[in-house]
Amino acid sequence: MRTELCPAQQRAREGLLRCLVLGNVVVLYAGAGLGKTTVLREIHDGVGGAFLTTKEFLDAMRSRHPFSMEETFGQMVMDALAGHDLVIVDEFRYKDEVVHIPRPLAGVPEFVAVAEAEVKADELREQMLSTLVDQGPAKWQPDTRLVVEMRAAAESAVITAVVGLEAFSNHHVLRVADPKTGVVVLDGQETTAADVRERSLDERYKRVLPAILGVGNPAGKQWWQVLRRVQALAALTRHAVDEPTERSGLSGKRSLAERYYLGEYQSVTRMMFSAFEHFSPNWISDDRLRAIGDGRGSINDALEKLAESR
Repeated sequence: MRTELCPAQQRAREGLLRCLVLGNVVVLYAGAGLGKTTVLREIHDGVGGAFLTTKEFLDAMRSRHPFSMEETFGQMVMDALAGHDLVIVDEFRYKDEVVHIPRPLAGVPEFVAVAEAEVKADELREQMLSTLVDQGPAKWQPDTRLVVEMRAAAESAVITAVVGLEAFSNHHVLRVADPKTGVVVLDGQETTAADVRERSLDERYKRVLPAILGVGNPAGKQWWQVLRRVQALAALTRHAVDEPTERSGLSGKRSLAERYYLGEYQSVTRMMFSAFEHFSPNWISDDRLRAIGDGRGSINDALEKLAESR
């Protein structure tokens, strides 16, 4: 049975529904006990999507470090977005108090995940290739678990990197979009933020972001070819194209498995860092770099080199 909203709640509901077609993030503000959750539930009943509450957040925190609230919240929302066009987040309450979770910078949660996944993939890849058994017509790896974990880490690095690059691009496009109409002016031509999101990732980084942020075209930068390679590798991974394939941005005609085992996912962390630095210097601060990896030497060593490259 649907809830009958009071006039103020009806206006809030109608306003939120109008805003949903204009932007990606809409916030409902009101005092405690004034029916925010009721309005959000009504929208969810009518539109669908995922509805996240304190329960989902606390369930996710059970397996995480107590200091990882920001990363846990970000991952919870990303997981929900993977399966839904709309994600509604109710205010979080912990011990009967409203908990305000800081919104991380676009692309930063993904960068953290990519940095950790790439280092793990490299470690497992080295172990996988150094323990091959020379038996039969060709060397082979008998440890299936090792192979699966290496692929999982490498694929996570690639897919998550593309999500982070998308988030970074969307953030900057929405900053210049008209808040009422969603219109964006690029090179004197009007378009919309929604239309820009439909363009390929490399086009947005080569043409849209330079026009918006007033920086140079990055196509000649050393990291650009890595972006194109990761973009192509992510597309093959998403569509599970495992047969030998040629694709723009990738070298040769190889299977998806061969590309991962040859290390074509490598340098993805440095590429993300360089892309963010190109368009918005210090987007990922030195403090954030030092915090990644919980002190693991292999991760810290890799990220220390990034900090030195600023």
